[in-house]
Amino acid sequence: SFSIFSNLRRLTVWTMHSMNPLLIPLLCNTKADTQAGDIIVNATGTVRVGEESRIANVVDTSTLGNAGDIRITASSLFLSDNAKLRTTTFGQGNGGNLLIEAADRVSLDRDAAIFAEVKGTGNGGNIRINTASFSATNGAGLSNSIYGKGNAGDIFINASGRISLDRDTAIFTEIEGTGNGGNIEITTGSLSITGGAQLLTNTVGRGSAGNIIINARDGVSFDGTTRSGRFPSTAFNSVNTESNFTGKGGNITVYTNLFRIIDGATIDARTLNSSDASNITREHPSLAKTSNSKCSVEVSTTNRKY
Repeated sequence: SFSIFSNLRRLTVWTMHSMNPLLIPLLCNTKADTQAGDIIVNATGTVRVGEESRIANVVDTSTLGNAGDIRITASSLFLSDNAKLRTTTFGQGNGGNLLIEAADRVSLDRDAAIFAEVKGTGNGGNIRINTASFSATNGAGLSNSIYGKGNAGDIFINASGRISLDRDTAIFTEIEGTGNGGNIEITTGSLSITGGAQLLTNTVGRGSAGNIIINARDGVSFDGTTRSGRFPSTAFNSVNTESNFTGKGGNITVYTNLFRIIDGATIDARTLNSSDASNITREHPSLAKTSNSKCSVEVSTTNRKY
């Protein structure tokens, strides 16, 4: 294992394929006014991060500097049991990027998370995942957030086969303060969102929400709710600001051959101020929808349902 507490310009870990996967806690921590270094992991086999382990690139409070990137290349990446990949800026500076290239699979389970955040002043970095299969379940998630002043970065997931989100999973971009929300862009063969899993773009304060863009060659399915029935499987876009602010809602766009919204699932876009409404665009030849599911656009107290 490796523990890094420094302002190194770059940390690189190389591994060769073996019977044992790579298990790594890594931290690159910047406390001076500088650019944090990158964390780079290259593995020909599988990378596993579990049991509350961390791979983190952090710029501390009262520091002026940008966070470095985290880059992982492997055949497969597994995160589980509250493991975290994160780039965080607490002072003044831009967040780092999280870049994952996994030829076979990326899997997040049991509260594992990948997130980029700025808790101060600065723009968020991007999260970009390229793989054949992506799955997240049991409270796992991806997030790109600004808590302060700045624009959130984007989340890109490109899976040539299938993307599956299940059981309280969330992928979201969020602004709490001043700035525009980031986009969520998903490109895949098929997308399945079940068990109350959510795609969210949200702005609380002064700024516009990001867009949700789904391009799934074979089909998109939003199915069901959490076990309690309290939260639906959903794509949700929201601007929740004071009435004198003018942030605009983002758009939700779906390109696919088959679009299913069933068993209480929802597609919801809302702007809770006087700005222009969000849009929901669905480009598909076939739509399956049950009576207890809905697509809606809401502006203030006006509600339009499809």
